[in-house]
Amino acid sequence: MFHVPAMTEEREGILDRVVSEALRFEVGLIISGAADDFSIRNFRVDPVRHEPDPALLEKFIATRLSDKAKAMLACWQK
Repeated sequence: MFHVPAMTEEREGILDRVVSEALRFEVGLIISGAADDFSIRNFRVDPVRHEPDPALLEKFIATRLSDKAKAMLACWQK
């Protein structure tokens, strides 16, 4: 999410760079003119969804998550 209170020529240049980087990293980008009002937003870049390799995901869960976190994941799958 990127806060742009009022568009100016300088901010337009910065926003162009932020959009470019969001596209490069394949992450979503939401522009908001009001930092305290999330109902006013502009979805500028949609994220790219990637499916992880199942074996790598299992290895990550087994080696990086606590037993409590593993139990929470198991509950969410039900």
